[in-house]
Amino acid sequence: MELALKTAEVQLKQLQKQLKTTKVLAPFSGVVTKKMVDLGSMVMPGTPIIELTDISQLKLAISVPERDIMKVKKGQNVQVEVDAHHLNLSGSIYSISVQADAMHNFKVQVLVNNSAANKIFAGMYGTVRIENSAQIKALAVPRKALIGSTRNPQIYVVKNGKAVLTPFSSGTADGNYLEIVAGLKASDEIVIKGQVNLENGMNIKRNK
Repeated sequence: MELALKTAEVQLKQLQKQLKTTKVLAPFSGVVTKKMVDLGSMVMPGTPIIELTDISQLKLAISVPERDIMKVKKGQNVQVEVDAHHLNLSGSIYSISVQADAMHNFKVQVLVNNSAANKIFAGMYGTVRIENSAQIKALAVPRKALIGSTRNPQIYVVKNGKAVLTPFSSGTADGNYLEIVAGLKASDEIVIKGQVNLENGMNIKRNK
């Protein structure tokens, strides 16, 4: 009887240990945004069961042009406007990418504190305003007129009725336009359509 009692006690401890593993504790408070298993399913250690989203703090990802990246510092306070609510909130620079993309823009993340009064949700759009930023006017050309890559850009310029392939130095890119740093003037007439059929020095005729 004593041996049977000890055996039962060992089994009880094993069952109590197994019972503890049936409860899952989240590492932080949040909202369940995706359920990956159903009730009663058997899961193994390391198997994801839910997706938990914490919106107490959100990260706003923005692209900063090369000419302005030196104005941005980690921990710097910035103003954030949430498009959906037209709210003006305070944020801080969380991280700055050390490598630019093909458009010479750097990825920057801004950390924004959320609240019940001004609730924002993951996936919303926002705008960041940097205090030392200023509007800059620059000469630009449509990207569809570009010949070659942005590293060695060229464009056809109309000179004396001929298409002259002209290299230029590019700056930052904004949507469908590419900034001109050097090599072109505002008075230059460029080809923006049909340039795939052109060759350097070819005669061209304007469409009226």
